[in-house]
Amino acid sequence: MHDIAFIRQNPGAFDAGLARRGAEPQADRILALDARRREVTTALQQAQSRRNEASKAIGQAMGQGDTEKAEALKAEVAEIKQRMPEMEEQDRSLASELTDLLARLPNRDRHQAVRRALYLPARRRGAAPSRAGAVHVGPADA
Repeated sequence: MHDIAFIRQNPGAFDAGLARRGAEPQADRILALDARRREVTTALQQAQSRRNEASKAIGQAMGQGDTEKAEALKAEVAEIKQRMPEMEEQDRSLASELTDLLARLPNRDRHQAVRRALYLPARRRGAAPSRAGAVHVGPADA
């Protein structure tokens, strides 16, 4: 699979590599999906953080006897909890879509390795040189 960090840093080079393999440029689509997923992930993390802060504040308000503030915080926590499953599903969906897109693209490393194994002569792959005519002296010959 392709490295999303490389694609973020080198979208032109990534598209040029795909073009060499006869594939359509995909960097813009990949980066748009990645940006959207990162936005959703950030929003989800912020919601979780706010939920935790509000939950802690509920305990403090109850300890101080401020039931009005505690009830307002409970309502906020309930609203956040109601939104979170949708945000989590959206995050999973975007992650899955991005992973599927990256997995379907031709991968240079795999194809290059196959070509090397099948088509390059053994000597160029690093095979040991032939030792035809070499004299072997073993323990019985010594």
